[in-house]
Amino acid sequence: MDRSDHFSSATSFTEPAAADQPAVAAIANSFQGFSEQTEIRSGTPAQLGAYRFQLSPLQSTRSMLMQVERDGETIIHAPLPLQFARGELHSASIRIRGAEYLLLAVSSASRAIQSSKRWFAMFRADGSKVCATPVSGALSAIVPTGDGIALHFNGGASMKIRV
Repeated sequence: MDRSDHFSSATSFTEPAAADQPAVAAIANSFQGFSEQTEIRSGTPAQLGAYRFQLSPLQSTRSMLMQVERDGETIIHAPLPLQFARGELHSASIRIRGAEYLLLAVSSASRAIQSSKRWFAMFRADGSKVCATPVSGALSAIVPTGDGIALHFNGGASMKIRV
C-alpha cells in the first residue's frame, strides 16, 4: 500500500489567524489530555500502542522520512514537509465513534517561526489520511469531541475536524 502522498496536500478547512503572542505551550502540552501519546525523535524508534514510528534523515532533500508501522505492516512511508523536518514530532491515538485515529503534530524547524507555525495530521488506523496541513498559531490544546477533534490556538482561534 503506497502512502507516499500523505503530506503533499492540505484539506479544505481554513487555517486560523496567527496568534499575536508567542507560544505559551509546547506541542507536547497540546496532547496532555490523551492517555496514549509519544514523542518521536530522529533515529530513535518510538512505540505508541500498536504503532511503531521511525524518523530517518533524507540527505538528498535535507528532510525527514517518517515511517509508521501498525502490527508489523507499514501504513505510512512519507517525507515530512521540509519546513517541519527538524522539529520534534508528537503523536497520540484516539477513538472516535469506535474507530481508531492517529494524530501527529510538529513545530516548524525554524526557531524564528517555531512559535507560530505547526503541521498537524490525522490518519485512520490503516494509514489513510483524514487531513494533513500546516496551521498558523501556537497550538494550546487538542481536544476530543464526540465526532472528531478541536484544535485550540493561543489567542482564541480554533478549528474543528469532524470524521
